[in-house]
Amino acid sequence: MKFHWVLEWCDSPSEKLDEECSCKNMIYNYKKITNDGHLYSETELVGKMVIIDKPHFFAGGLHTLGQISITDLKTKDVCFFESINP
Repeated sequence: MKFHWVLEWCDSPSEKLDEECSCKNMIYNYKKITNDGHLYSETELVGKMVIIDKPHFFAGGLHTLGQISITDLKTKDVCFFESINP
């Protein structure tokens, strides 16, 4: 089963708005993810993904209760995403 991930909120050291956070599109724009959650674009390490809560396959409704965070290693922006049914 596939889940979609949507931006829930962003924690930015420079106090950017959620829409301006550098990590908001990293969930779609990486070339490789390692087993320990490191995100690479081509050969450069650009971010870190952490599973906070795994999605529930039988949650019912739109929200599936999954949550991940992605940290942009350059800007230190941290984006939090929630899982939803497609």
